[in-house]
Amino acid sequence: MNGRIVLTPGTVLKLSTKTGYTEYTISRELARGCSCIVYDASYTDNLGNYKLVRIKECYPYALKMTRDEDGTLHPSADDGKAFDAAKKRLIAAYQKNNALFSLEGLANVIANTSDIYEANGTVYIVSVYMNGRTFTEHQGDTLHDCVSLLIGAAKALRHIHNAGYLYLDLKPDNILTLEGSLDLVQLFDFDSIISTEEFEKAIQNNNPSELRISYTKGYASLEQQTGKLRQLGKHSDIYSLGAVLFYALWHKTPSAFDCDSAAVYDYAQMTYAAKKFQDRVFSALTTFFHKTLASYYADRYQNADQAIKQLQIILQLSDETKPWLLSSSISSPVFFTGREEALASLNQLLHTPEHHIFNLYGMGGIGKSTLTRAYLAEHRVEYGAVLWLYASGNTTQAICDDNLVHVNTIQKMSDESLEDYLPRKLRALTEIASSQHVLVIIDNVCKEHLNDLQMLQGVGWDVLLISRPILADGLFPALRVEELPPEPLALLFQRYAHVKITEKTDVKDFITIANTVYGHTLTMELLARQIARSYLTLHEAAQMVEEAGFQRLPGERIDYIHDQDTFLAPLHIILDRLVEIDQFSDAEKHLLKILSIFDQPGIKASLLRELTALPNLEMITRLEDCGWLKVASQRIVFHPMMRKYISAWPWDDATRRALDEAMKRLHHKINPLENQPDLDKQFPADYGQLYELLSVAEQLLAFAKPVTPASQLLTFRMLMDAPVDADDTVAGKMLRLLENPAGLNPRCVLRLYETCAFTLGRLECYDDAHAVLKEMKAYLKKNPSHYYMSFYHRASAVILNNQYGRDKNSKCLKHEDAAIKQARASRHPDAKKQLAAVLMNKTQTLLETGSKMKLCCQMLEESAQLLHPYPYGYEHYHFDCVAAMFFAKVGDEETALAHLRRATDNASATKDSMLSLIDHMLDEAAITYIELGRFQDAIDTVSQAIAMCDELENVKRYRETRFDATLFLGRIYAMNGEYIKAEETFGEAEKRVSDSPYEWKLPLCPKSIREKAEAERYQQH
Repeated sequence: MNGRIVLTPGTVLKLSTKTGYTEYTISRELARGCSCIVYDASYTDNLGNYKLVRIKECYPYALKMTRDEDGTLHPSADDGKAFDAAKKRLIAAYQKNNALFSLEGLANVIANTSDIYEANGTVYIVSVYMNGRTFTEHQGDTLHDCVSLLIGAAKALRHIHNAGYLYLDLKPDNILTLEGSLDLVQLFDFDSIISTEEFEKAIQNNNPSELRISYTKGYASLEQQTGKLRQLGKHSDIYSLGAVLFYALWHKTPSAFDCDSAAVYDYAQMTYAAKKFQDRVFSALTTFFHKTLASYYADRYQNADQAIKQLQIILQLSDETKPWLLSSSISSPVFFTGREEALASLNQLLHTPEHHIFNLYGMGGIGKSTLTRAYLAEHRVEYGAVLWLYASGNTTQAICDDNLVHVNTIQKMSDESLEDYLPRKLRALTEIASSQHVLVIIDNVCKEHLNDLQMLQGVGWDVLLISRPILADGLFPALRVEELPPEPLALLFQRYAHVKITEKTDVKDFITIANTVYGHTLTMELLARQIARSYLTLHEAAQMVEEAGFQRLPGERIDYIHDQDTFLAPLHIILDRLVEIDQFSDAEKHLLKILSIFDQPGIKASLLRELTALPNLEMITRLEDCGWLKVASQRIVFHPMMRKYISAWPWDDATRRALDEAMKRLHHKINPLENQPDLDKQFPADYGQLYELLSVAEQLLAFAKPVTPASQLLTFRMLMDAPVDADDTVAGKMLRLLENPAGLNPRCVLRLYETCAFTLGRLECYDDAHAVLKEMKAYLKKNPSHYYMSFYHRASAVILNNQYGRDKNSKCLKHEDAAIKQARASRHPDAKKQLAAVLMNKTQTLLETGSKMKLCCQMLEESAQLLHPYPYGYEHYHFDCVAAMFFAKVGDEETALAHLRRATDNASATKDSMLSLIDHMLDEAAITYIELGRFQDAIDTVSQAIAMCDELENVKRYRETRFDATLFLGRIYAMNGEYIKAEETFGEAEKRVSDSPYEWKLPLCPKSIREKAEAERYQQH
């Protein structure tokens, strides 16, 4: 195929007509088929209009052909007859295309061929140009778009089938997706199409060669490739439909393995894998592939309607505008036996009529979680989504964690508190649970957690609480998990020990172990794993458990629930002995101890490698083989009992050093700039990843020594990058760190002072903010820094301005002059950006009074030069805002609007939440419009901001902002002389006065505006 010589762009084809000829100019090659090459081209009509067309040139890839400089094609002597036959087939295909196009329902789904020509020794078909791309070039930006386009192709197939034809060459190159449409596509290239009459005649004559069906490897069904004529049918086109979607998802055609009835597909590697999808998308896709790609034709969908029905299910499930819940990644048990009755009982428990909360309980390590995972392996299709969470005593935190509980249409904004986000999240979850069956599993629950878990009751999902003791006898249905019966326990033991228990002595030793540990599953598995690694013989294992003290437990049959602490003591003796047997290296012990820090669901294996500098995961694999931990869904997790055991190990100096090294590496991952440990707050593209790292930092710090260089620096970084909604908590932690900043270098301490002051200012704790700045000034005397002295003065000016407004302008200007002077003297890497920032601050202060406009112009020009080497960053947004106001003040409307547009584009593109964009619209855009006298633009901008707040009125901060914006809108109407609208708008604000955190005296509308509104009404009448 690639040996063919295409017509180059600019080539002119002179194609003869009855009245002369038409010149077509080739623009580009569009696609290649087995028999043709398709080009985009153009011509000029009789009135001189430029027209676009598509041209198909007969040029079979299997033939030996040459092309002259004038474009003429010459077949070799051996291929002359074959080339003539190919041209005849193309002419016949043109006739078929015309016949099909005239049929009802087909005009919109097949290419409109306008004429056919013979020239250059070959045949050319000209088609009406449709603005679009082939499916090869573009399969849609999202999975939803891709499936929508494929439904269009399936509907086109249905029309062709209903007209009495089989298409037999569906492939991405033959599907034209039309610009601006996701549900209308066109098919072209009808070389292989056959009618029912032709098909039946060929069967009657038992002569497949009559049909001369060509096909494209990878997209043709098995019966088409092998020439089994009697097996051809609509289902053959259905195979091609499945192959086209397969290509769209993995950019390859399906293999024989992909056509197996039990084929499993790797959706993690598909084109759209960067997006998250609900589980049902993948099961629906798998069903579609199994019913289209099946090797045996009778196992496929038998008509296009059946395929379309399944595609429409996928389309609905992949719709990103409709809320759905992402299921937790839950693996099936590696080995499961002997709990068939328990499995049936769990199924019965979870279907108890009129109940939605259930309790599965039993001794730790007895197999509750394994039983639940086995249940899900069998019953997963019953649930639209399944969540597996771990009780921590903070259900609010878990529900609001968008990594743990991911709803596609909602996420916590950076400036939104948990208290605001929780009701929003619960409403979204309730909506989802109302339309699908959702199961939430809460593992490791204690009775103390029950009150905290109550918020889950009203959502409408089923909740399975896994606990050791029964949680509330009689309050909700419960099931106790017992130890495994002897035979399955023996199977489990043999499976992990890699031995067959057949000898009498082996049977005796196994019975000794099983009876002594009361069939405790986790203990049996651990012992078996050591035997498998030849660290222990079966007889030695039996001796060990006898010596551990299990025989001193009360009664013939242990009550796991009431005697679990008694049971744990001898179990820990066995674990101590196994630690000796496993001959753990110091590095392995340090690793286990550090791993015990992390709450469920554990830490990502890739992140652990970075934090511990492991060269590979061999150590993790060995520890997993020994049974000490598990790797599930790329996370390293402990069984709660193992975590409790290892957590009791003492923190020796070597392990502390290992923890400090992990904290240093985590700090470097959060802030890779080694020479800038005092880096300001970061604004990453992916806040979710940053906050996950901060969560890991918090867990490490909980076990670190309070004051080491590593723990202090990580604490500093965690506070610098903390979300805005945590200002209250963060301010307190900053103040505590400032009380004892040992281990931090002076630059970090100074950055901490400045950030703490700004944080307190945001909380309107102005006296505390000034107190922190006073301490910062004292610290600067001992640790002089021009750069941070500039920060001190800048922070002082900003906080004074926020607190007093213009009343303290003179004092603000003194601080800003000092900030400029210090920034000019600094040699800090970011000193130029700091100088630009304080120059713009001073410009803003002067603009408020309208004084020294020449100086303002000079400072803006200098700021622009300083920022030129830094093409990105907040400073550019700040500059455009200040410049917009300056040019508005001096009457240069065009330049002011240009800067305002850039600032607005920047605010929209870099917003960390919708609120930051709304703040820009109110504080910058509307104010600039007012200065320009463009009151209607200001009104439109503020009205738009209010509408954006309406969409998020469930969030407290947005309700507060909406109230303030409504008051502002009322004042703008008054400025514009629209006093009736102003009065009405103040009235709207009064309805929402409860949204404000402040007390307001009613009515809100000033008396002067009310009087002018009355006069305006009088004039209207």
